[in-house]
Amino acid sequence: STILDGNLHVLVVEDNLLNQMLIEKYLKDWKCNVELAENGLIAIRKLEKMDFDILLTQVGTFKKCFIGKQRFDLSF
Repeated sequence: STILDGNLHVLVVEDNLLNQMLIEKYLKDWKCNVELAENGLIAIRKLEKMDFDILLTQVGTFKKCFIGKQRFDLSF
């Protein structure tokens, strides 16, 4: 699939509600399936359960995550 075909499954990691609404609207206009996550931990939980074609996030969202007692450094 491409952005022009639609049907892309997109995970948007954004903590600002207004930004979430705007991004979701644009992606749905392009026929994308959109999942929202408010932070990196929620995003990781969603990534463990589902497959996504695209991950949209701010720089730094995934710098350090803690799940239980495990620490994950996810620097790109």
